[in-house]
Amino acid sequence: ASSCLIAGCYLGSAVAYGSAAILFSSPLVDVLPSPAWTHVFYVNGILSFLCLALSRSEFDLPTWGGDKTNDLSSESMTTALMTSASDLVTDTIAVGKATLSSRSGRAILAAQVGQGALLYNIASWGPLYLERVGASAATTSGAANSNEAAVTVAAATAAASLILPQLTQAAVGVGVGTASDALAQTVGAVPTRRVLQGLSGIIPALILAYLATTSAVDDLIASPVTLFGAAQTISALSLGAVSVSHLEVAPRNAGVVYALGNVAAAVSGSATVSLFGKLLEANGGSDFGPPFVLVASLSAAGSLIYACTVGNEPEILVKRRKRSSSPTEV
Repeated sequence: ASSCLIAGCYLGSAVAYGSAAILFSSPLVDVLPSPAWTHVFYVNGILSFLCLALSRSEFDLPTWGGDKTNDLSSESMTTALMTSASDLVTDTIAVGKATLSSRSGRAILAAQVGQGALLYNIASWGPLYLERVGASAATTSGAANSNEAAVTVAAATAAASLILPQLTQAAVGVGVGTASDALAQTVGAVPTRRVLQGLSGIIPALILAYLATTSAVDDLIASPVTLFGAAQTISALSLGAVSVSHLEVAPRNAGVVYALGNVAAAVSGSATVSLFGKLLEANGGSDFGPPFVLVASLSAAGSLIYACTVGNEPEILVKRRKRSSSPTEV
């Protein structure tokens, strides 16, 4: 079930990349009143609000506005919310400390750091790499001097390198969830989690290292688009590993540990995307070898740490404060 939910995120990413490709298409570039890239934010923001509106009944939230019995003053409600927020921060800090002091908690964070570095950089720098190595040369040959054509080619490159892998990641993610459950019952949860995470981080790292050490595109065993897609697709094996470990090692605090892992991935991804650009600039803007090696090293190291140290016994058992579901109970 967890892998199916996370696979939905990949589908959302595919929709986002698809909307960008459409907005950057030739007809819309001519008629849009402002740069096309600004509309990507508006379109996907609207889509997010629509999804939220359509699924609002699935959220277990207190309906204070519709409950006439909760006749509270604004001051009482503010006090209640501040108290709840203070408790939430305190609990989060306590769970964070417990995660860092736990062997499996550190393993989860390490894997997420590697995963964030891998996926953020492939998504951010992959299209530029494909353009620089000439993967889209055939597409651009007839429109080298047209700004409009250049924008269209960039969108086409992004579509080829990012949209399809997101869809295959979703498919693999759904399948690996079922497969990992069956394997966990047969060979045990720990070996299953460790092997899947190892494969999800090390194989993509090897692909990036291969690209970093191969100077000519013609010498590659497959096109760069295919290799990038393979790296992203294989990374989805983590949906049967680190993406579910929080449920096993932190049954009382699974949500917080999962959130901390995502934060670690986001921080790692954002920082390495910036560092990737600096390394690329330092090497004249055309040598992707050093930044690829950096990302590959983080991806492999994170998965190796997880594969060697994660367990499945409850380790993070912080007793959290009880919070009321409505202000009247505070």
